[in-house]
Amino acid sequence: MLSVTKTKKTVIIIDDEVDLTDLFSSLLEDSYDVITFNRPNDFIAYLSAHKDVPFDALISDFNMPQMTGLDMVKKCFEKGYHFPFILFSAYLEKEVIFKALQIGAFRLLEKPSTKEKLEKAIEDIIIEHDSSKLRGEIRSTIDQLREYYTFLKVILNDRIPAKEMEELFLQTDPLGNVRTASPEVILNKLEEKLDLLFSTEEDLETKKAKFFKSA
Repeated sequence: MLSVTKTKKTVIIIDDEVDLTDLFSSLLEDSYDVITFNRPNDFIAYLSAHKDVPFDALISDFNMPQMTGLDMVKKCFEKGYHFPFILFSAYLEKEVIFKALQIGAFRLLEKPSTKEKLEKAIEDIIIEHDSSKLRGEIRSTIDQLREYYTFLKVILNDRIPAKEMEELFLQTDPLGNVRTASPEVILNKLEEKLDLLFSTEEDLETKKAKFFKSA
């Protein structure tokens, strides 16, 4: 029987204290491939040498001599690199939480933290980040489908009657009945559901930001 080897995800750990990067590395090395840095600028140089993000998640201390972990992440995002991240801090101030909320998929954890909490936070932010990317790809695919359909419609309009064009597309209603439907109807319904999903997520993020700002 063939065995499938599960590829480990790669996690970056950044902290100006070598003892702490060594500790976090030892906690996570059984579950992840771990790369450590002790200076934010060294990490930025490493990332800048790659076209695409070469890791799955980043864990950084918030307070560091060169720059804060949040400022480091912002610099990377401004360069066009986007990734899920976790910030560690002994004191989680409201302003830090609010600024992190504005950036994207993240977690804030207080020092110290257990291996279980850390691994759960890593898995959560990776899933959130991957889901966000997937939704963007779905939106892009629907836009492409609409463009292709419009192009084909112009070409085929004089050759295939509208009724026959509609019958080329089928959809199932809530009762399980198969009906014909125009491509416009199908695409519009997909877009409506996506718009609802995106607006719901935006509302949640807005409410979350207002909560931390007023807390």
